[in-house]
Formats: sequence, structure tokens, C-alpha cells
Amino acid sequence: MHPISTNNYSVRYKMAALLLDIRYLKSVFTLLVFLVIVFMAVFTGTDNNLTQLPFKQPLKNITYDIWTRLNENASLTMRHQVSRARLSRQSVVQIFRHDIPFAEMRPSGTQARIRKYNQTVSVPEVQSCSVVGNAGVLLGSACGDVIDRADIIVRMNLAYFGGVYARDVGSKVNLMTFNSEQSRELAACVKMNHNVTAQNFTPDCERLFHRIAHLNGSVLWYIKLLTKSKIMNIRESLSFLRESLNIHLTFAYSPRIAVFPAKRAFGIKRPSSGLAMYAATTQFCSRITLFGFYPFNVDPTNRTLQHHYYDPEIMDYVKNRHAMPEEYKRLLQLQDAGAVRIVNDCAGRWDHRVLRPWT
Repeated sequence: MHPISTNNYSVRYKMAALLLDIRYLKSVFTLLVFLVIVFMAVFTGTDNNLTQLPFKQPLKNITYDIWTRLNENASLTMRHQVSRARLSRQSVVQIFRHDIPFAEMRPSGTQARIRKYNQTVSVPEVQSCSVVGNAGVLLGSACGDVIDRADIIVRMNLAYFGGVYARDVGSKVNLMTFNSEQSRELAACVKMNHNVTAQNFTPDCERLFHRIAHLNGSVLWYIKLLTKSKIMNIRESLSFLRESLNIHLTFAYSPRIAVFPAKRAFGIKRPSSGLAMYAATTQFCSRITLFGFYPFNVDPTNRTLQHHYYDPEIMDYVKNRHAMPEEYKRLLQLQDAGAVRIVNDCAGRWDHRVLRPWT
């Protein structure tokens, strides 16, 4: 065995020391990077309240669209969050094709049967949507033209629009929802008036038919659970509207009710139909503006507000089972993150803090 020379030992020692120094520097660098990230997360965060939002990851690469002032990354994150709660563009709404007779409509809750029956199409994916709530704050808002500019306009619960309301809420509609109570009322009116002329309608039925007549050519969307008896009544009602009143509607239904995914996605115990519609719209719309979402009895100018813009009734929002003020807080958080835009005034009366979608 050859003895190790002093020079060889010195070289090896220096190399070993250098490797240790490199490893040490890497560890120090890694620790510094970690501390910088923690510091930025704690002390330099934005006012988006992301910790209170249902987002799994912080938003990155934030870019704003000039027209809508919406954060596209936040909108996409919200879409993924709702889809993880088992809602998708295919499951949120299915629209029956025009060539399917009402009597042969076969709704289904599974995608396999939907494909098997081949009667429906999914709502198309679009850039902009106006989701119009019915809050009294829209009276005098002058938001009609802004609402009507969207690619898809969603209205709820057979709300009045157009005519005297056109300036404030617009005159167009693509999807109009109706609920179980309205479905029962429509079925009762159809059975009551099957063999009478329009001149003999009861006042309540005449008002209902008048509201539905404004939907001529659009999609009537049933957002609740469809039982066999309900689909039979809806088939009969749609046939009556077309044959007796010349009202041509396309029917749509929800294979999966949006209320339950909204409950999971937003952490709201009993989501309202408005919150459910926002959850549903995230699956087919990139830029969503909410109008008429304002669950309070007075506005910032201390003006008394009625519950619906077309109904003088006053609502007790505190005792309401839907906890709408809590929903509104959550929507404001989403607006702060750029996931959605809330507009309740287009006349410049008081809503100066909200970035309007037409600027």
C-alpha cells in the first residue's frame, strides 16, 4: 500500500470542505426563499380575503380585462371550485332540441342516459353573462342597456322585464328560471282553462300567461327536481301554451340541482336561488356580472327598497331562511378577488365603488 502524500490529502480536504460549503449555502438559500415567501404571504397580501374564500390555491399571474375589470384567473378558479362540488356545464342545464315533441321529452339525471336519449344540448360556453336578480334596488338603476349587452342573460322566477321595466332591467332574456310553486300554478291554470277562450281566464291565470308570453322564443329553465308528475304537467303546460296561446318556448332542466353544489362551494347552509344561479353560470360563462343582488331594505342614499323591483312587498332579510346578507358578504369577497362583478346602479347615484362593466 502506498502512503498518502501530504499534497493529495490537502487537495482532498479542500474539495470536501468546498462541497460542504456548497451544501450549506444551498440550505441557507432554500431557507431564505422560504422565509421570503412566508413574509410576502403574511405581510404583503392583497385585500382579496383569499383565506375566507373557497379557493384552494392563491391566485397567480393576475391579469385584468379592460372592459369587464374581472380577474380571469379568479373566474376560472371559481369555476373549478364549483365543478369540484359536482357541477359541470353538462349537468347544470340541458336544453331540449326544437325537433323533440313536448310529449316525448325524457329528462334524465345521468350523462349516460342523456347521451342515450339524444334529445338535449348543453348550454353553450360564452364570454359574458348577465345574471339578473329581482331586488328592488334595480328600480331607477338604469341598468337595462348594460344587462342586454351580455352574450347570455339569465333571469329568475318568471321575473317581469321589458316594457316599463326595460330602462332598469333590460328587455332581453335567454334563460328564464321558474320554480316548483310557479310550475304548480301554471299546471293549475292550464287544467282550469283548457276548454275556455282567452277572454275567460281568471285574473291570476291571465297575469301568469301574460308574464310567460314575454318569454316567447326563449328558454324556460326548471331548476328544481323533476319528478314524473312534474314532467307530465310541464309537457301539458308547454303544449297548451304553444297550441292555445301561440307562445313558443324551449324547455330546459337541470340534471343536477345547483343548490347543493352552491352549498358546498360557498359554505352557505341554505343557498338562495340567486346564489345557485351564480354557481350554475360559472360553468358556462367566463365573465359574470350580477345585477339586482342586494338584500337590504335601504340603499346608501337611505332610499327604502321593496323586495322585488316589480312587487311592493317588503322583505325581512334578517329572519329570511336563506341568510341573504351573509350570501352578499360572500359575493363581495368574490368581487374583491375579481371572480364576479356586482352592479346595482348604472345611473351614478351611489355605487361609485363598483367598477362598472361598460367603462
